[in-house]
Amino acid sequence: MPAPLIIFALLVALLTALLPVPRVTLRDDAGRVVLSFPAYLGGSFSTEYIHSVQLCPVIDIYKVAGGAEGRREMFLWEERTQSTNAGLPTEAPRNGRFVHETPWYRYIGGGHSFRSIRLRVGDWRIGRNTLTTPSGEVVRLYERFPGAVLTMSVE
Repeated sequence: MPAPLIIFALLVALLTALLPVPRVTLRDDAGRVVLSFPAYLGGSFSTEYIHSVQLCPVIDIYKVAGGAEGRREMFLWEERTQSTNAGLPTEAPRNGRFVHETPWYRYIGGGHSFRSIRLRVGDWRIGRNTLTTPSGEVVRLYERFPGAVLTMSVE
């Protein structure tokens, strides 16, 4: 391998090792961190729950991005539902698209970004909220934090 290519590869590896990795953090109402995991820019994670009225699963897929002035944000990349009634989406988001792949209604894109999101966590009967990290780990929020309201943000 030519020397300039080796130097470039070493610089990229060094920068990657030194740059801080964004973390998705969930805090309780007292502001204490109850869950945190790394999420690289462009990486995705998801939440899943049972809708309170339609009793169907809903999956929200988020992407981590760098916002204005270096702030980290979450973009709602895709929402999947199995119903279009009572508080669930019914049409494609602005600047997004709608895809129906039985049994899922998929609402993709739209550019909705968030600095933080409040999650109402249910229990084993209501909600059954889970979170899937970028590594694929499934966290059963409804077992660990039943009835809690958590604030999710990227730091």
